Amino acid sequence: MSKIAIVLDTNIAHNPETDCGFDEFHIFEYDNTVAFVERHDLTEKVEVFLPEAVLDEITEHRRKKFDKELSGLSSTREKFLNTSICDIPQIDENFDRIKYLKKIKERKLKQQLNIIPVPSNKASLFDEIFKMALKKEPPFKQGKSDQGFKDAVILLSIIDFFKNNTEYDRVLLFSDDHGYDLIDIKKIQDIYKINLEIQKDLGVQDVLSSRFKLLMDLKQFIEENSLIGQLEDDINSGLITDPELSSILEASGSKISKFTIERYVLNEINDNECELICFGSFDIIKNTGEVSKRKKDSKILFKRKPDETWGVKFLTDVYAK
Repeated sequence: MSKIAIVLDTNIAHNPETDCGFDEFHIFEYDNTVAFVERHDLTEKVEVFLPEAVLDEITEHRRKKFDKELSGLSSTREKFLNTSICDIPQIDENFDRIKYLKKIKERKLKQQLNIIPVPSNKASLFDEIFKMALKKEPPFKQGKSDQGFKDAVILLSIIDFFKNNTEYDRVLLFSDDHGYDLIDIKKIQDIYKINLEIQKDLGVQDVLSSRFKLLMDLKQFIEENSLIGQLEDDINSGLITDPELSSILEASGSKISKFTIERYVLNEINDNECELICFGSFDIIKNTGEVSKRKKDSKILFKRKPDETWGVKFLTDVYAK
């Protein structure tokens, strides 16, 4: 199944003026987008990425913010040094802020961030960027050849990463940077076979909510009506059966017990139909008392009605032997 790749530029992934502590390496929009994808069960359809160049820029923003706050703290301490209002500890002049910020950055990387690396062939990368700068090709701007270097690194990193990757049918770059406005998207699509889109007007969650509205509405319907638990109960009670399995159970004098749905996946079929696939396990209890474990996939087709409600069209059960 093809996925959508969400790529965040620095101005979307991180606000350098955000008021936050220095105990963690915060990348708020990246974290919020990942949480949104997970909350709406879109992990098999959407993946969120951060270019290495963006991570490096955020690191530099954090260093500047750290220095600014530390300088302010030192100044405040000096002002209140000879008063009894408060006791501000002495600032450790030997504190290695670079080492500390590197430590919390590495801790963040261990959270399995999806990083788009800068191309390994740095000589080729620089040569390509140099040519773009001379020709004033976007993201370089006319009359401003020194502006656009970072954007060019990000763009070329995206091309290098996705040009041989058939797992993603769309690559959405979210950025407020006008340097991307005149990018020749068709040229990128024709040469590198990457369906790249620059998203500027809508936020990440707005785009995903629009694209996956049908699935998100169905997920809400399933949860509000406790359909997963109902499906478990119906299978355990025998209200839902499969003819092939039933004949096997009757011949052996066995029965099903403890059917449990471990996870489920929602797939779009068309503009108003979705398929719910439940992955479960259960016990088969033989007449001898012997118990064996089995796996089970249940498929349900939901159809959106004209009045915006959901109806179950049909149900089929496929049992793994």
